[in-house]
Amino acid sequence: MFGITDLVVANFQGDEGVVTINFGDRKITTIALETFRNQDYHWVTPISITESQTVTVQVTCAKPGTPATGRQAQECHEVLNVSGVLSDLR
Repeated sequence: MFGITDLVVANFQGDEGVVTINFGDRKITTIALETFRNQDYHWVTPISITESQTVTVQVTCAKPGTPATGRQAQECHEVLNVSGVLSDLR
């Protein structure tokens, strides 16, 4: 069992579009990319997923942003960090 306690989503280029995050068959959130550069989520009570479930992220890129280099990016690039507590099933 994996108890997810934290998510950090990074959109460091300022891309436009939508990102959707699922834990197993549960949609956790859908966020418009243009509304954030870094977004974090924290849960006091972990969200449990079993070993047969997956954490998935789907990005629909409408327009790549401009990173700190100042040059327009050729494609969208998002980062998702998932952390939590791993426990044994007994």
